Amino acid sequence: MKRINEKAVHTHWKGAAEMILAICSHYYVKSRTIRVLEGEARKQIETVIKDVAAKSLRCIAFAHTKVAEADGQVQEKLEETGLTLLGLMGLKYPCRPGVRAAVESCRNAGLNVKMVTGDNVHTAGAAAIEFGILNPDVDLNNDDENLSAEERVAKIENIRVMARSSVLDKLLMVQSLKPKGHVVALNGDRTNDAPAPKAAGIGLSMGIQGTELAKESSDIVIMDDNFHLC
Repeated sequence: MKRINEKAVHTHWKGAAEMILAICSHYYVKSRTIRVLEGEARKQIETVIKDVAAKSLRCIAFAHTKVAEADGQVQEKLEETGLTLLGLMGLKYPCRPGVRAAVESCRNAGLNVKMVTGDNVHTAGAAAIEFGILNPDVDLNNDDENLSAEERVAKIENIRVMARSSVLDKLLMVQSLKPKGHVVALNGDRTNDAPAPKAAGIGLSMGIQGTELAKESSDIVIMDDNFHLC
């Protein structure tokens, strides 16, 4: 965004709150003045982000920076530092009716349900409790993100929720469970999820929300997106 007669471009950023906060050096207060983001102010915002996530909300942050032009041109690659935090927003993705019952049905059938998500550990933990995957008194941590291949295989059966996970993490989970003799069924709806369901014993995808590539890579397509009916 560029203002008339100003030799600078205003760029706006949005994304996972803790990641945006990490590249911010200033923030706005109610009086619309800008202050340095450090010490106690940064800790307070980090606490707000954790509190929002603990309510099973996806916390999104918004920030901006002003990039000066050089000879009428703006540099192609923007520096991911020195942003000014504009604010935070908590988005609620409500638990679908029947999800908790579906998880319980799977458990009663002898299935071990695991959740792999890109959300942070607090949002993931709150959602997993709501879905019935975790107990409310579970101790959440993210110590498993730097495990070696051998350590991952050794601990994989006890991992119930993986937060801040990438597509590779889903694939690694499948590859860690199969050598232990498990038949792995994995649901992936996005285009970049395709490798994991393909590597699983049973690949699942959703017929409504799933992408075409995800459905083509799956063994079973749930046409009405209702997992409880499987």
